[in-house]
Amino acid sequence: MIDFGSAEGSFWTESQLYQVAYGFAPDVPMPEVYFPVQASEWGSLVRYARDTYGRTLTIVGVLTTGLGIDNPARALSDILGAISGI
Repeated sequence: MIDFGSAEGSFWTESQLYQVAYGFAPDVPMPEVYFPVQASEWGSLVRYARDTYGRTLTIVGVLTTGLGIDNPARALSDILGAISGI
């Protein structure tokens, strides 16, 4: 199952976001990144998974349509930047 959504903390708790993105095997997260802030939200979730569960959350790719600010290359660059060093 692929989680292809956002990681907005205003709707879900970090625990719920983690469970949906990676808690139900064989889940894999593939974030939608239309704007740089969405990559940052996913970066926060990756950090939460590491700090809370000691798990490395692997992002398998990003989805975008280019309707926002991010085109596909920039969306990938944004997510890589958000998770680098985590």
